[in-house]
Amino acid sequence: MYYYCSNRTFLSIIKNKKIWLSDMTKSNDNAEIVGYFESLKEIVDDILKIDTYAKNAEISLADRIKKTIDEKLNYLMCLAMCFSSANDDLSQWVMYGDNGKGVAIKFNRDIVLMITNQRNGHPLISLGKMNYYDKTTIRLPIEKRLNTLRNRYSKCQTSNDRQRIVSEWVGTIIQEDAPFYKKRDFENEKEIRLCYTRFVFPEQLKSIAKDSILNNLCFRTTGSEIVPYIEYNIEPYHRIIDEVIIGPCNSADRMTIEYALKFNGFEVPIVQRSSVPYRLR
Repeated sequence: MYYYCSNRTFLSIIKNKKIWLSDMTKSNDNAEIVGYFESLKEIVDDILKIDTYAKNAEISLADRIKKTIDEKLNYLMCLAMCFSSANDDLSQWVMYGDNGKGVAIKFNRDIVLMITNQRNGHPLISLGKMNYYDKTTIRLPIEKRLNTLRNRYSKCQTSNDRQRIVSEWVGTIIQEDAPFYKKRDFENEKEIRLCYTRFVFPEQLKSIAKDSILNNLCFRTTGSEIVPYIEYNIEPYHRIIDEVIIGPCNSADRMTIEYALKFNGFEVPIVQRSSVPYRLR
């Protein structure tokens, strides 16, 4: 899995020996998560509207779902680092590799997973390929999940029970599904996402120090936004980098990249120049 970045970011990673998972709800990628839930709410409305049983017996279910989504999204923290399975890809160079002037770092998947899960082996840290969707392809998985919810919902005896069931259902989708869904327009990115998600409610802030991950939360500025992130130390893992591809418009030579890696304590991986015929004009 490749991480396309500028020379500056590459040197920062190997010098500081850290990788970052940043809060996506505080970045431009926030539209991904919001867009997924807009689609979800539209499908929920449509299914419950045309279904006779839902219309007669569970008219409040759709409203419960939509209200719960809006409430929970306010407290969602989604920390992620984004990679790509695309090897030496022009669109990745242009969008993320400093317009071809940067590098693509191939990280060792197994070592990255080992590092990020060593903090109590938290189950909500996961590495997965993105699912690219349109309104047609996303409907079936949501419909299946909704049918399961409706079955449990119909057996509830009290309003509190019904709300609890809906809250659990929405929480599962937000934490497990939403971070790994992206509109089909971005399918060429072939994204792989390392992601940690959880809800941080105001009443939990006092006990945040007990959380092995959030206790190490850092903050940085991006434009007018303050972005939470967590760092993972990669210093003990000298073989975490399998390959470095020098961008098609990057003036650095292979030997300099190898020196930089060796000087900073990394096992020198395969270093090669991009074969993409792209030049800045």
